[in-house]
Amino acid sequence: MRKFIILSFLCLFMSNSIEAAHHESAKDEKIIFILDMEVIKGKENNVDSLISKLVKNVKSTEPGTIVYQYFKSQDNKISLYEVYNNNEDALYHVISFLNGKLRSEFESTFLVNSFQVLGNSSEKLKEAMTVYTEDHRIISNGFKR
Repeated sequence: MRKFIILSFLCLFMSNSIEAAHHESAKDEKIIFILDMEVIKGKENNVDSLISKLVKNVKSTEPGTIVYQYFKSQDNKISLYEVYNNNEDALYHVISFLNGKLRSEFESTFLVNSFQVLGNSSEKLKEAMTVYTEDHRIISNGFKR
């Protein structure tokens, strides 16, 4: 009888854990931006300074930004990886950028070759981003630990 009770408890615990993990991924509201860019000719000397200003600005004004990282190659290719808690935080970033003082410098320094938005984008976010991308992708399969 004791073994039966222990086994029943373990089965209940395991099924709840599996269900919790399933619901955790279903509740993941994160929005990810991935930009593939190149530096416009003649702007190579300004890149590091601009990136520093952009990082400092986002870090100090956008608490909903989880990750904001630039990656550089030696041939002036730049990748930007951004992660937001949810649609509201991503939308806040987009509106701040569109109305911000660094937008024109960004646009005159970088040529955006591709811009993907990963996650369940809201209609408001999609509408705000049409200036830069309409490439919104929802998760189709996978896992995270």
